[in-house]
Amino acid sequence: MKLHMKFILTIALLAVGITIGGTGLTEQANASNVYSGTPKAIRGWWRTKMHKVSYRWHGKKKYTWDYQTMHILKTKIRGAYGTQADSYGINDMVHLTTTTEGIKVYTLGGNEWIADEIVFSNYVRSGNKLVTYSGTKSGNVKDLTTWYKFSGKASKKTYYPYK
Repeated sequence: MKLHMKFILTIALLAVGITIGGTGLTEQANASNVYSGTPKAIRGWWRTKMHKVSYRWHGKKKYTWDYQTMHILKTKIRGAYGTQADSYGINDMVHLTTTTEGIKVYTLGGNEWIADEIVFSNYVRSGNKLVTYSGTKSGNVKDLTTWYKFSGKASKKTYYPYK
């Protein structure tokens, strides 16, 4: 079953890579560029910018730091939508690497474990920043998110991340 899922992901990822040219960039893809797992260049812990969130606790106003996290591993991605929010996971990863005007774009696909559906997203790394986005057939970019590298550790009291 696992081999069958990887074959389906590989074919689907190749199809997405070929049709992704609709995002306004000219990209080339072929079957030799499809690999299992995630690329080493984008592995590690990532977080979005932090913002202070207020809430009421027993009639008193309290504050906490909120940000999304994502941990990219060799064969899967784990993440959370906020410091005290739902988490998500993507297994059986495959990726396609394309180069557009000197910029490497990693298209990752995998099986999202809660919804049990195949999902795809694009990743572009520049230094300690990672930009993720999804492309549409009409050429529009949606779900644009900027991620920042961090250690994966956070304060247990304020949830503020350590570098």
